[in-house]
Formats: sequence, structure tokens, C-alpha cells
Amino acid sequence: MKKPSSKGSIHARFVPSEEIDAVARWQFSAVSATTLGGQDVSSRRPDSPAQLLQQEQARALGRQQGLDEGYASAAVEIKRQMDDFYARQAHATAERLALCAQAFEARWEAAEQALAQGVLELSCALARQVVRRELALDPKALEPVIRESLGLLASDARAVTVRLNPADFGLLEAALRESFVGETLLFRPDAALAPGGCLVESGGMTVDGTLERRWSRTVATLGLSAAWNEVEDAHA
Repeated sequence: MKKPSSKGSIHARFVPSEEIDAVARWQFSAVSATTLGGQDVSSRRPDSPAQLLQQEQARALGRQQGLDEGYASAAVEIKRQMDDFYARQAHATAERLALCAQAFEARWEAAEQALAQGVLELSCALARQVVRRELALDPKALEPVIRESLGLLASDARAVTVRLNPADFGLLEAALRESFVGETLLFRPDAALAPGGCLVESGGMTVDGTLERRWSRTVATLGLSAAWNEVEDAHA
């Protein structure tokens, strides 16, 4: 790198006299309290106590207004958050209550069904006892059953066999022969039949009038499948 000449360095640091048009002496003036930033403040008077009080009151009022606005804004925000919280809680509570109501309704329906089933079973048990008592007190109660069974057979000249429990046969034979005079009926004792029932046979057709069969058909209409001898089987 080429080193600059001494003449060039002098011109870089000083201004030649031929380039100066005029020269004036510069004198710094003293800085006093009466001048500040080029302004004269000597004529400014200090604030009076009343002015100072007013200024302090104004500042206090401004601070209070700022606090009040801040409190109001905070209160609005807190209320909004609380409203959102309660709304979410209410929604969640409503969902839980809805689920509880559904569960309660399902349990209530199940309880109603169980109660209805229990009532039907109890009714069947009572009806079974009533039928047994009726058969024990009135052996002739079987006669309408035989008549109904005969009515289900086709009317022809073929012989009809009526099978009865030996105990029923001994009690009903005479009355049945008198009731069905003129008809071709054969009454046969059958130990396989329970008291209170009968089998009516004719030409390969059989009408099941046994007590078990009649009872099953009756309870089936109620949606049950209770056997006639269910109680005896349970206590056996």
C-alpha cells in the first residue's frame, strides 16, 4: 500500500488560509440557572401548595381510575371464566343425570318384568292348587273335559275309547255311561294317566285331555312353561 505524502496529510488535518473567508473568535458563556436548553427560566415561579395538591389529586384520581378500570376488566374476565366453568359443569352434570336416568329406567323395566313374571308364577301356583282342590272335591269335574274331547273327534260310527285313571274310572263309570247312552263308547282304566285327565281315541286319532297337557296349554297363553307337577318335583 502506498504511503500518503506529508503534504497530503497536512491538508487532511488543516484548512489552508486561502480557503478561509473570515475568522471570528468564539467565546463560551457561563451556564447559569436562568438558562436551560436555550430558554430563560428565571421568570418561572414554583407551584403553589394548592397547585401541588391539585396535581397530586389528579395523579391519585388517575391512579384510582386505572385501578377501577383494571378491576372492572378483571371482574368481567373472571365472570366470563366462571360462566364458562359453570356451563361446562352443568353440561357434564346433565350428561351424568341423563345416563343415571337411562340406567334407572332400564333397571325399573327389568324390575317390572321380574315382578310381572313373579306374579304370573305365583298365580300359576295358586291356580294349580285350586284345580287340585276342585278335582278332589268334585270328581265329576272331568266330565266336561271328556265331552269337549269327544267333540274334537270327527263324527262317525267308529268306536271311541276313553281312557281314565283307575280312581276316576271307579267314580265316573256309571255316570259317564248314563250321560253317553246311545254312543259307541268304551271306557278303559289306565294307571299311566294321572287323576283328572283322560285320553280319547278313535280311528287312529287321539285327543290328549290329560291334566298335564291341559295345564301346559293354559299357561302357554301366559308365556310360561311351568309343568303341572313342578311343585312336587321341586319338593321331591
